Amino acid sequence: MRRPSLGRLLRPGLLRRASTGVLGVALLVLSAFAIARTVQLQARLQEEERRRATYEIATLVDLWEGLVTDRIASWITDLGAAGETRARVDRIRRDVPWFEAIAIWRPGSPPVFDWPRPPAEEDYDALIGRPCLKEALGEALVGRREEAARAFRACADEDPSPAARLLAASMSASLWSERGQPSRALAALGAVSALLDAPLADPPDGAPGESPPAIHRLITCRVQRIDALAAVGDAAAARREALRLVRDVATLEGPALATFLPTADDLRRRFAGDADEASRDADEARTRAAWRRAHRRLAGWERIRDHLARRDPPRGAPGDPAALEVLRGEDGTWLLVTGRVGDGRRVAAVQVDVGELLTALLEATPRGRARPDLVVLDATGRVLRGSAPTGDDGTVDRKRLVAEVPFHFLLPALRLGMVRLSETHPTDETRWAASQFVPIVLALLLGGFAIAGRVRADRRQVELVERQQAFIARVTHELKTPLAGIRVMAETLDLVGLEGRAQSFPRRIVREVERLDQRIEEVLTVARRPEVSARTPVEPAKLADAVVQHWRPRFEAVGARLDTDLRPCAPIAADPALLRDALNNLLDNALKYRRPDVPARVLLRAGESGRHVVFEVIDNGLGVPPAMRRRIFERFTRIEGAGRGKAGGYGLGLAFVAEAAAAHHGLVECLDGFDGGARFRIRIRRR
Repeated sequence: MRRPSLGRLLRPGLLRRASTGVLGVALLVLSAFAIARTVQLQARLQEEERRRATYEIATLVDLWEGLVTDRIASWITDLGAAGETRARVDRIRRDVPWFEAIAIWRPGSPPVFDWPRPPAEEDYDALIGRPCLKEALGEALVGRREEAARAFRACADEDPSPAARLLAASMSASLWSERGQPSRALAALGAVSALLDAPLADPPDGAPGESPPAIHRLITCRVQRIDALAAVGDAAAARREALRLVRDVATLEGPALATFLPTADDLRRRFAGDADEASRDADEARTRAAWRRAHRRLAGWERIRDHLARRDPPRGAPGDPAALEVLRGEDGTWLLVTGRVGDGRRVAAVQVDVGELLTALLEATPRGRARPDLVVLDATGRVLRGSAPTGDDGTVDRKRLVAEVPFHFLLPALRLGMVRLSETHPTDETRWAASQFVPIVLALLLGGFAIAGRVRADRRQVELVERQQAFIARVTHELKTPLAGIRVMAETLDLVGLEGRAQSFPRRIVREVERLDQRIEEVLTVARRPEVSARTPVEPAKLADAVVQHWRPRFEAVGARLDTDLRPCAPIAADPALLRDALNNLLDNALKYRRPDVPARVLLRAGESGRHVVFEVIDNGLGVPPAMRRRIFERFTRIEGAGRGKAGGYGLGLAFVAEAAAAHHGLVECLDGFDGGARFRIRIRRR
């Protein structure tokens, strides 16, 4: 047996493959080592970062909750008599955004509230008994409505009691409104405009020995003025007055809110959208904020009145933060902190706005500046405050979340988290970290040498292919020249005319020449791989429609049905001739491999799918077995079997389609069609 020589063993192709394999293995080993060391370093840095962050935010939570509870305890301890509470509450609410309200009561059954107290009621009998009002009321009782309205108006101007003047103006406005004269109603209410413009939370004092005007009467008169303004057609003024009244009602405390907030809600619904966009930007934003805060304050008051007042009072020394108790709102937007007042006989509850409290936490850290890396999370990981990267469901990106610590006393259901603002991991071990990338650099160098060798080998292979194509093209050209001469001579003999059996020879010669010419064209097709000559904007639907118009007569000639589903889509940069030839090959196959027992049906579809343009040719013909659906795109591959070899061909059409799709950076695949047929799909990525 003859042994192979060393030259044959070390031929160029074998050496190229062996060297590429060795370099590839070395590259994989070094890359795996570098990746393992880098992952180890990253895990170590992340663990250290997590420990530091956990300690920092845990310290911040303890410090912050201590400051908040100490401040609430000081408010509860320092509150004095109920008469001084109004000024203190207004000052605290102005200085502290998260403070909502405070309630003070004496435990008992029922409890006695020192603050806030129910609004004073109007002594209607005492007021209507005043001489001026009594005389005007008499005019109204005998049916002299206009005279009564004038008399009430005179009382509104002359009576020294603010409460009596308000009642007179209100009754005069009611009578004028009943008679359809809103302008006179406005004039009657104008007599007490100074009283109506006073703050609801601080009504004007009455005369010595008389009660001040009741809030109920002030609100009634202001609503009458709003209705009169609307009736005279001054919608803008009516809306301004309505929103101002809503804001004034929102400044009241719990008992008054329970009585008058429904009136404010009704006004807000009526006048929320009656003005232009400019005034809505200013007025409505302030009104909406005050209205929401009033509803939170009312919810806290109702919780105190209905539930907290029935419980045993908190135990412990007054002013001790450890003796405070927390009661949370059902919607989680507010909470109540209760404790004993400084005298020890009363109990107070401070209502806190949770949203403003969390905002204050993020904006006023011990460093004295905002911390963009801090976020507040709920139990599900949803971001409540802060600007952390989130997913579609609003939850925090866990890859960026460094650490999280739950709150303790005030907000146990929430957590304070620290997020990483960038993907970098700063560390003091920069030198050691940089050394871990040395293997990566070496691997890249080796990979570069391997790639350079492979490129050189590929270049030589391309040169060989080009020589092969040039050889085939030259040979086929040399064959076509004599075939053309033979065809001309045969056609000449046919024109001259022969006798006997020789008459059929020229036509048979022409047919055989045509067959040889067709085979030569197929060889040329094999030699020429599809290449994009020039890219131009191509509309897929128009291109497919032009192909259909060319093929439809051929389908109709054999009784086949050719349908289309062409959806408009944006143009793509492509070679229209190459795409047209690919579609021609698919339609030609659909026509050749149809089933003889059923009417042939073919559908050409064009449209978009994500970032791809898709062409589909679907038929109900012989189909392609699943095992062959990849191989049929290789050159000279045909499916053997009954009824499959009659159409001719050498297995080059689908290979051409696959190469044309690859030339456009796309691909072609074979799937199931209609009733066992085939579906060929060309996907071209939009570039």
